[in-house]
Amino acid sequence: MKLKKTLTAVVAVALVAAVSVAGTLAYLSKSTGPVTNTFTAGSLGKNMALELKETPVQQGTDGQYTLTSETPIAQGQKYENVLPGSTNAKDPHVNVTGLTTDAYLFVEVVNNDPNIIAEVDSTNWTEVPGAVAKTEGAKVYMYKADGKVATGTDLNKVYVLKNNQFKVSDKLTGDVTFQDIVVKSYICQAAGFTNAADAWAKAF
Repeated sequence: MKLKKTLTAVVAVALVAAVSVAGTLAYLSKSTGPVTNTFTAGSLGKNMALELKETPVQQGTDGQYTLTSETPIAQGQKYENVLPGSTNAKDPHVNVTGLTTDAYLFVEVVNNDPNIIAEVDSTNWTEVPGAVAKTEGAKVYMYKADGKVATGTDLNKVYVLKNNQFKVSDKLTGDVTFQDIVVKSYICQAAGFTNAADAWAKAF
């Protein structure tokens, strides 16, 4: 009888121990759903467009070239048989649409022929101080005073040359080979740069 009571006591202790172990595994806890970080590359605008165009020209009976009523084209033009002292139309212009971030706008202009007088329109463009051109012989100009175009701004026909024309020297002698006038346009984000000159040096 004494032995039976002892066994009963042992079993009871074993059950208490089991309950105690199970209790240490029942932690109080809670978790949240995941926070997932995703990344996409920035852009100047999903449908942003930068265009450089010119209106086609035609030569009149007086030998001077004038603009036509045709749709502007994105290519250069040939001026043949230009006359000394003549004034000829040429209207390269920049268009910007769909811009969704602040940006810097530039043009490069090559005009190193002393017989072709073509000035950049200072009402639209300012030469970038200290800029190293990407095209040999070019000068770099930024839009307006600081080069910046604000988010959401559309630019239509920002003309590059003063009065949309060039003049031919009246002192031509003999056979003359003219050098080309070349215009290129560039645009880049404004964020991350201190000014237009900094953007030009680092982005292009």
